[in-house]
Amino acid sequence: MPTVNEIKDEFKFNEELTGLIGTMKDTAVFQFRHLQRETESVGPWDRLLDGFFGLVDMNDFDHPFLNPKTERSAILIVTSDEGFMGGLNLKVIDAALSRKSSIEPALFIVGERGARYLDEKGLGFKLFTWSEFKDRQHLALALQKEILKGALESKFGAVEAVYPQCASFMVQRVATKNILPLTKNREPGTEGVSQGTKDIIIETPLAGIVEFLAENAVFRTFSLVLEQSKLSEYAARAIHLEKSDNELVEKGKQLMARYFHAHREVIDQGTREVFSSRIIRKAGSR
Repeated sequence: MPTVNEIKDEFKFNEELTGLIGTMKDTAVFQFRHLQRETESVGPWDRLLDGFFGLVDMNDFDHPFLNPKTERSAILIVTSDEGFMGGLNLKVIDAALSRKSSIEPALFIVGERGARYLDEKGLGFKLFTWSEFKDRQHLALALQKEILKGALESKFGAVEAVYPQCASFMVQRVATKNILPLTKNREPGTEGVSQGTKDIIIETPLAGIVEFLAENAVFRTFSLVLEQSKLSEYAARAIHLEKSDNELVEKGKQLMARYFHAHREVIDQGTREVFSSRIIRKAGSR
């Protein structure tokens, strides 16, 4: 049975750990709220693409960014290297790998922890990493170049991103976002609004326009995917830390009760020993 001092030391350690977990939780909540305010001001890029494709008929235009020449697809999987994210990472990876395809897709993954999981399964992939959220633009640019280059060379056609999305602070879900082909992003009901190229004057070759749009649209999409992933990460970590904080608080109450119980036992034992010694002395004096 633990001594009073051992219980006291355990209680002190639990109290310090509770304070540390509480600080980490508050930091995650602050990061979530700060990033949430930034992402709320973002405008929808897809509508701009719809506006262009609503003016120009692309049905017969042959370009890999619009009409892929291969059935092989590519999947970008976004995972986190931060702590307390193992469960969400596995959900994202399992969702990505469960997507059925007749040809094994090209895999790209963000995050070393997710890459280790794919490596254990013996799957081939290309790894991308980022250390801080401020590096997301550089990562989005690197992803854009890799994906567009692969699509132009017909290494793959359709491209999707699978990532964690923050439905609300308490709800994290796995989301899928189409990257290529560009026409797949069009909203339902806009297929028949095209006027055709004969009704407008196009001074720049269509291939150049499409590639310019692709560069901007893909970069923008990757930036939003990374922002959503980080937002989900902050929320999931805060929820996990909140649960840990509650468990530590409850454990602290139990330790406090054990301490007072053990302390009373020591006092009671001392009282019994004093009382017994007095009885023995009285009996000896007779």
